[in-house]
Amino acid sequence: MSPPRPAVSDTELCAFLDLETSSWRRAEIEAWLALHPDCAARLAGWRGQQRLLHAAFDGIAREPLPEFLTAPLPEKRVAPFPHAIAAQKDKWPSEETTPRADPGAGRQSLGGQRLGGLLALALILVALAGLIGLMASSLPQRLAKNAPLYETR
Repeated sequence: MSPPRPAVSDTELCAFLDLETSSWRRAEIEAWLALHPDCAARLAGWRGQQRLLHAAFDGIAREPLPEFLTAPLPEKRVAPFPHAIAAQKDKWPSEETTPRADPGAGRQSLGGQRLGGLLALALILVALAGLIGLMASSLPQRLAKNAPLYETR
């Protein structure tokens, strides 16, 4: 008894269709397709699509490429990094001539930053409390408006 033939994947069927399989694997796939008519029908559909695609696009594939695609590429430009920086280093101002800013100038103390944050938080809390009070003051009127005058059973 011969060993069972392995199933053929869609990838192998595509390779079979494009004539990219070896001759021995091609024979195995043909024998497998003879036993599986549903896959053979699917492959026939793919062949039809392949014929339509060739009919539609083979003429375009034979056209010469446009000149801008075949023109030689410009010379590769190298980013002026290590060697250019080294060449221009003498043109940079020296550390002696560059004025340095005072590290503490323009900086608030930590206490000032904390105070600003606390003031912002207090302002948010006051606004939130006012909004809640406004909503709560109109709540009894809204409840009275929706309350029935008498109960029905």
